[in-house]
Amino acid sequence: RSKVIINNVSDTSVRIGLSGNDMPELLGEYFVQIPQQAYELINTANGVLIRLPGSTPRFEVVCETERAKEIWAALKSCCKPVGKPCWEWLEVQAGIPDIYLNTQEEFVPQMVNLDLLGVINFKKGCYTGQEIVARTHYLGKVKRRTYLAHLNTPTPPQAGNDVVNQNNEAVGKVVRCAPAPLGGYDMLAEIRLESIENGDLMVNGVKVNIQQLPYSLSE
Repeated sequence: RSKVIINNVSDTSVRIGLSGNDMPELLGEYFVQIPQQAYELINTANGVLIRLPGSTPRFEVVCETERAKEIWAALKSCCKPVGKPCWEWLEVQAGIPDIYLNTQEEFVPQMVNLDLLGVINFKKGCYTGQEIVARTHYLGKVKRRTYLAHLNTPTPPQAGNDVVNQNNEAVGKVVRCAPAPLGGYDMLAEIRLESIENGDLMVNGVKVNIQQLPYSLSE
């Protein structure tokens, strides 16, 4: 067991999100080694480089502000700044959930696929609800999962909005969403498994179009 000290370095450090097929080669100018697996990280004098999940290579650089300025200046000639909404969309497409104040009591980790993403250790840790989480993993069967979906609407759904079936019964909740490049909104929604195959689903009166996640929902 190791002692961990957490320090807030927001005033001295910067996070830069990077995505693109050429990104491993471009980052090779600053990092002698490029992480190959999702969530693998490399800690160097230039900062921390983290590989993120996604169908297109994605990375996050965490470094001191002055170093970030150098990296930004070098990359801006071949990279295009796109802003937070685009990064949120990449996160949604990768099937990565986010939890907000109004949804922090709504899900257990398996409902939002954290076990499938490989970010839970069922043998370590001590936290509120651990017994339920572990029991579900070892003895139970997950009855709800998070799906990728599209809503053809100009109005963004909000995290915590109900997903309802044809009888207007709540069968799930919106986890997170982002504007889709071709219009409408892509979202991650936690939905009861049996409801996926039992007719149309709606959010705020708009039909839910289920899409393919980049990982399998099979345990």
